[in-house]
Amino acid sequence: MGREIKFRGWNGNKMFDVNEISWASSTKIMWFADSHVRGEHPVEPLMQFTGLFDKNGKEIFHSDLIRDDAGYLWQVSDGYDGFYLLSVELDIMPDRRISERLKYLEVIGNIYESNLVTP
Repeated sequence: MGREIKFRGWNGNKMFDVNEISWASSTKIMWFADSHVRGEHPVEPLMQFTGLFDKNGKEIFHSDLIRDDAGYLWQVSDGYDGFYLLSVELDIMPDRRISERLKYLEVIGNIYESNLVTP
């Protein structure tokens, strides 16, 4: 069974669930929510669902900020081989064990709506 493919987008003011994506050019996309254009932006403000849920059952998306059970802050990022956790506070290697640590992780926001990091 595959994971659900879905996205959310940030238009600079508000987060939206995206129900359609269309390429506006080779470097920009238009994304739609509620049948209205909500943004024409570089690809970065579009966040993909990882298919994973935190310890409270909240969906985890690319660019989410996550706090672990030790109190450390992580950012969900992605690479050629999947999603991983990038430390916001520590100078350490990315943690690729995101699915093994779900019972210790809690989504506390995202890089666009939080003042904890700069997107």
